[in-house]
Amino acid sequence: MTHGAAQARRHDVVIVGGGPSGSTLGALLARSGLSVLIIDRSEFPRDKLCGGLVSARGADAIRNAFGEEILRQVAVKRDTGCRLFHKERLVADIEDAGISYSVDRREMDARFLSIARDAGCRVSEGTRVAAVELGDSAARLESGRYERGSIIVGADGAQSVVQRAIHGRADSNRRNVGFALVSRVPLELVKDDATHAACRDRPHVFFGVVPWGYGWIFPKGDHLLLGMGGLTRKGSRFRGAFEALVDAYCVAGARSRLKVRGGLVPAGNFGRSPGHGNVLLLGDAAGLAEPCTGEGIVYAVESALLAAPAIRESLARGKPASAGRLYNTACRRKLLPWLRCVLRARWLLYSKPCLPLAMRAFRRRPELLRMYYQMAEGKMSFVRYFRHIVLGF
Repeated sequence: MTHGAAQARRHDVVIVGGGPSGSTLGALLARSGLSVLIIDRSEFPRDKLCGGLVSARGADAIRNAFGEEILRQVAVKRDTGCRLFHKERLVADIEDAGISYSVDRREMDARFLSIARDAGCRVSEGTRVAAVELGDSAARLESGRYERGSIIVGADGAQSVVQRAIHGRADSNRRNVGFALVSRVPLELVKDDATHAACRDRPHVFFGVVPWGYGWIFPKGDHLLLGMGGLTRKGSRFRGAFEALVDAYCVAGARSRLKVRGGLVPAGNFGRSPGHGNVLLLGDAAGLAEPCTGEGIVYAVESALLAAPAIRESLARGKPASAGRLYNTACRRKLLPWLRCVLRARWLLYSKPCLPLAMRAFRRRPELLRMYYQMAEGKMSFVRYFRHIVLGF
């Protein structure tokens, strides 16, 4: 053990990352009386690269963690439909599908972290973790200080420093790493009244604008969130496609007035074992995002809900190294089978030969879009849903 680690403060759990997975886990554990430290390099509220659209399944997970009132506090809009495009052509327009929620990640993440703090977590904002030293079970901060935990949790995103300590790099499956660009668009920059009304009405999703990816416009109350994302290995020209979407929906000269953020996102780079002894990876740090849509909030919160009992049980038994095994068992039962199915079937939506056929199926049978919401809510199996798409070819 290094001298610094020996002198470090000791906690039951040290969580690196204060986003939805880290805050959710911290709140759950602190309520159980455990000593928890959450470390995040940013000060909240902070911007986050995310579409901020929460499915009904994600909403259920958030309620399970924080109670029934939380969505009223963090959701800026409740939607019951979607407009689906193939490039510039409208394919399906559904207004009576399942429920989704638009959230502002700045406000939602800050609220979650505040709840964790109020539950009893110690929170260190604006603090960067330089490395995680697995042998010492400690996080080494850039300041040189160490924070030790019986259990270390990586909830620090797609380029996780905790995952790097385990695997030697921050993304252990580069074939399924995605990239996204997003920009917050003030309503006064939207092109015309008709476009303004349509975009504020319900989410817009654009297939065929980048290989193995899609674009989106999501309503956020006082602004729109415009984005573009897909697999990096497919050679997508994200910037050009993003600018084309801006030009199509925004006034002339809008590009120069928008702040555009970009970065890596999980797109199917999850592994079989997000737990490694007394070190656990949650959410994006574990590659837990839906491979077709990139939705990550649901898996951030669900992975925290699975990690919490594993951590509590391992510490109660005095065997923190068993937390990883317990967490892996839960993930393999409740999360990974679904993600593997989606990953295998992704080619039915995105591959060059199948994409036009899938769009034709949606055009012929708009109810396929309603069925997607049913699948997202767990009311229809993934296999059954894609069987409907193939029959529509």
